[in-house]
Amino acid sequence: MSGITRSFEPLFTPFNQFIDGVVSAGLLWLLHYIYLGGQLGPDYQIALLLVFFLIPIFFNFFGVYRSWRGVGLFNEFKVVCSACFVVYLLLLLLGWGGKVTHEYSRLLFGMWMLALPLVLMLYRFILRKFLRTMRKHGYNSRTAVIVGADEIGQDLCKWIKRNRWTGIRIQGVFDDNATISVDGIPVLGSVDGAEEYIRENNPDMAFVALPMSREQEIKHTIDKLSDTTTSVYMIPDIFCFDLMISGKIAYMGGIPAISLWDSPFYGLSSLLKAISDFFLASVILLIISPIMLVISVLIKLDSKGPVLFSQWRYGLNGQSIRVYKFRTMKVCQDGFDFVQQARKEDPRITRIGKILRRTSLD
Repeated sequence: MSGITRSFEPLFTPFNQFIDGVVSAGLLWLLHYIYLGGQLGPDYQIALLLVFFLIPIFFNFFGVYRSWRGVGLFNEFKVVCSACFVVYLLLLLLGWGGKVTHEYSRLLFGMWMLALPLVLMLYRFILRKFLRTMRKHGYNSRTAVIVGADEIGQDLCKWIKRNRWTGIRIQGVFDDNATISVDGIPVLGSVDGAEEYIRENNPDMAFVALPMSREQEIKHTIDKLSDTTTSVYMIPDIFCFDLMISGKIAYMGGIPAISLWDSPFYGLSSLLKAISDFFLASVILLIISPIMLVISVLIKLDSKGPVLFSQWRYGLNGQSIRVYKFRTMKVCQDGFDFVQQARKEDPRITRIGKILRRTSLD
C-alpha cells in the first residue's frame, strides 16, 4: 500500500511550496483588504509577488520541506519561525534600500508577520493529522532496519511498533548477541552483516543504535553505510561522545535520532538532481575542456600509457559504477592479486601526476 502514496511523492514538495506561497501572499492580501480596503496599489502588488516567491525559497533553504516523520510539531515550528524571520529581514532591507518603507503600513505588516507562522503551522498540523491517519492504515510507509539490539535499540523498536502513525516498518535488527527476535522483530544477522543487507534490499532508513562504548564499531559501521542511498540515523545513548558528526537531531518518541545524512533520491528530488547534474556537468565540461586538453597532452608527454584510468565505485541503490580519472601513476601490468594503494612519495607517481594530485585536478 505504500506504493500508492509514494507514486505521488514527486508532487509533495512543489505542492507544499505552492501552498506556502499562496497562503503567505493570501494572508497579506486579506489583511490589506480588512485594514485598508480597496484595490492593491503597485507597491503592495510587488510585496505580494516577493512574498509568494521568497517564502518557498527560504523555507526550502532552511529544510522546512524535509520529512518530519516522527519529529515533534514544535521542532518544525521553530524552523518555520527561523525561515520567516529571515524573510522579514530581507523584505525590510529591500524596502529600506529602495526607500519605499513609508509606502507600507507598519501595523498591517506587523500583524502579517505575527500571524504568518501560526497560519502556516495550522496547515502543517492538519497535514500531519491526515498523514498520520494514512500511515496507520499502511499508506506512505517507510522501511527501516536497526543496527544494535541493546536497551536503546529495543526502546526504539517498541516505540515504532506502538506508534503506527510514523509509517515506519522495521524489516529487522542486526546485533551480535541477539539470536531470535527483538520484541517480535527478527534478527537478520550480526552488525557486520548490516551493510550487505542494506545494499541488497535498500531500506529507506537505517538506525544505528549501538552503545557508545562500542565507538570504533559505530565509526566503522557508519563509514560502510556512507556510500549507500539509505537515510542513516545515529541513536546515541549519551550526548557526550567523540564522533565527528554534524547531523540534525530528531526525536522518535523522546529518543534522540541524529540524522547523519538523508537520501536525496526520492520523487521529484531524484528527477531534479539528474537534470541539474546533466546540465551543470555539461556547462562545466565545456568551460574546463581547454584545461583538460592541456592536461591530456602533458600526461602523454610525461609517460607512456593512456590518459585516463577507471575505478569502480558505488552509485544509486548500491549499484557499481565506473568512474574515470586522469592517470597520475605509471602503468602497471594487469594480473596482480594485490595492488598497493598510492602513498606519500610513491615512486610510481609521475611528475605531472604529483601536480594533478596536489591540485586535485586528477
